[in-house]
Amino acid sequence: MLSTDQSIFKNGSSSQERMKDCGGLVDELHIIVKSQISNLKSQKFDNVFLYPTNNKLKFLYFFNAYKIAKKIIENYKLKIENSVITVQDPFETGLVGYWLKRKYKLPLQIQVHTDF
Repeated sequence: MLSTDQSIFKNGSSSQERMKDCGGLVDELHIIVKSQISNLKSQKFDNVFLYPTNNKLKFLYFFNAYKIAKKIIENYKLKIENSVITVQDPFETGLVGYWLKRKYKLPLQIQVHTDF
């Protein structure tokens, strides 16, 4: 999952609780979260893994998120029959998701978390 919601890292936040619930639906849930350089560190709760991108510059998000996702896909040997890439928008997270879909032939789900 590619997200821009940094509140997922806050213990007890509604976003974190929602991701825990989502984690109950799958074997593992890996969430890459867009973040500027900060004190955010990778975390794990139950079967949910959080990875901050910790970008120095905003445009580096694309490369950092792709690099983290590539490492997850290759280390966990994710395949089309056991994986899906999900993104929260068709824009910045959607572009990274599209690149990953093209390279690894994984299904891509694009969510819309806004009102057009």
